[in-house]
Amino acid sequence: MPPAPRKIALLLILCLTGVSEAQLRVASWNCAALRGDLSAIRNILAEIAEDDTPGWSTPPAILLLQEVNEGDEVTIRNLLNAEVPGPTWRIATYTNSDTGGAQACIYRGELLTESIGDHRDLFTGAGRFSDRWRFTLDATNGSTGFWVYSCHLKASQGSSNEDERESGTQTILNNIATLPSNANIIWGGDFNFYSNSESGYALIANTSGTNAIVDPLGSGSWSGSGNAIKHTQSPRSTSSSNGLVGGGLDDRFDFIFSSQETQEGNGVVLIPGTYRALGNDGQHYNIAINSGNNFYFPGEVSRSNQLADALHDGADHIPVVVDFSLPPIGSVSADFDRVVQGPNPQAPFRVNHTTPAVVESGSSTLEWSIEGNGGVNGERSGTTPVLGSTLTSLPVEASTVGPQSGTVSLSSPVEGTGGLGAYPMSWTCVRPSRASLSEDTFLPGGVISASLEVSLDPVVLEIDIWNFGFDALQSRLFLGDLLAPPMPPVLEVLQVPNNLGSESGQIRLLVDASQPGEFTNGLVFQTRDEDIPGQTESVFGLSLELTVGSTVVGDFNGDGLVNFNDLLILLSGWGPCSGCPEDLDGNNDVGFSDILILLTLL
Repeated sequence: MPPAPRKIALLLILCLTGVSEAQLRVASWNCAALRGDLSAIRNILAEIAEDDTPGWSTPPAILLLQEVNEGDEVTIRNLLNAEVPGPTWRIATYTNSDTGGAQACIYRGELLTESIGDHRDLFTGAGRFSDRWRFTLDATNGSTGFWVYSCHLKASQGSSNEDERESGTQTILNNIATLPSNANIIWGGDFNFYSNSESGYALIANTSGTNAIVDPLGSGSWSGSGNAIKHTQSPRSTSSSNGLVGGGLDDRFDFIFSSQETQEGNGVVLIPGTYRALGNDGQHYNIAINSGNNFYFPGEVSRSNQLADALHDGADHIPVVVDFSLPPIGSVSADFDRVVQGPNPQAPFRVNHTTPAVVESGSSTLEWSIEGNGGVNGERSGTTPVLGSTLTSLPVEASTVGPQSGTVSLSSPVEGTGGLGAYPMSWTCVRPSRASLSEDTFLPGGVISASLEVSLDPVVLEIDIWNFGFDALQSRLFLGDLLAPPMPPVLEVLQVPNNLGSESGQIRLLVDASQPGEFTNGLVFQTRDEDIPGQTESVFGLSLELTVGSTVVGDFNGDGLVNFNDLLILLSGWGPCSGCPEDLDGNNDVGFSDILILLTLL
């Protein structure tokens, strides 16, 4: 029968309002002083970053390690550089105070900054020290910070060992009590708690107040096969010669706790459903994690088996991993660099959600307000989704041609939002375009006279147009459609010039030249500037005076001559005729008197 669906009973009560790329992945792992197989350790580190069971993968921002001897932290950082290239891996303050291997923290330097002065070593008994670090999220200009603890409490059963774990737990809780209220706190490590009834665990489960500590899986029992998905030790059924402890996967010794603020606050917020023991498919209770097939990665048995083998050979604990969302982070950018001179044109600005997230669950919607200063005026407010941007507008200074500048200030009503502050903006104000019939003198329209030969086929008439006075501080010119349909003899507008700078363009008209005569026609075109804020529109009028055919009296066939051919045309039109060109005397009749006039013209 196929294995039961992989289920993780996660009571992750938080929700920062969204998730994105930085998605703060946190992992905690007792690496057993690197006594395991180095190749297996490399594979485990790679899969911590590549684990996509929540629906995405991302390198850990914080990697907490227990049982780390002097130099091991450097080795692990080097392995991360090799297996998970890209992030800037840094080692947080390390103090080798423990007799059995100290706490270490490796973090992503391109995302986080350690507040070195906030590091503390806390003695928690049995020759062991817990470490405290504080980090700030660089993308929020340090406005979002969180505290990280790592511990390795006394091992083994027995009342004295339980008492020592309780004492160590109390020491850390006492330190947490000194932190600011509503702090973002992440607390991972190898706690060696055997059950939820143990006194040390009960101290954590019963915390209250502004910095109460929460177990993402709830405070209920984790014992027995029904809770196999929660277990972290040991992925081996037998102990190894190099000191890795066996016994099968039946204990939940490794935890990542976090404060109530990470369940509901505006800093780093635990993403529900992301807390898991890496490689634990819930099907390997009290046996080795690589016994038979492993089904941790849904539909990827081979990959799951490879990870299970690495966990078996790499250490005697498996990592705990959880993903946190990050606060919304914003920025403002201008969607323009030029405006047309005029009274405060509305210019487009873009509010960007810049939280480094991989999916939408990695952050929350950005609630924002922007206000212009200097050459930018007005206010706007709105929201921007995770991984998105929102286009808005503000009026800008455009009364004077040339460079202009101002600032746009970004603010938010949501505490913890990053990227707030003033963003400098600059742009250039340009003159409107100027359509002209001349390059040398500004002629915003006028009379176009042209003579055309009689032609059975339509004739193309070309009219030159300039963007008068164009330079780098003037808009380019675009001609649009006619404001009214053309009248005969103009049949069609074939072309209008667009995007005119210093060069000329042409209006091309298709004209009916099949009938001789003199014609007048009016054409009015719409003009506009380039598509930038403050764009203006105008009109450009032309009065066409067209002569089709010859203007010589008596030249009825338009060949420029008066001869016998024209006489034949006159005779063909003999008789009453109103407006005929052959009616040379204008009496509305083609007759003998017209012949006499024509003969004088031969």
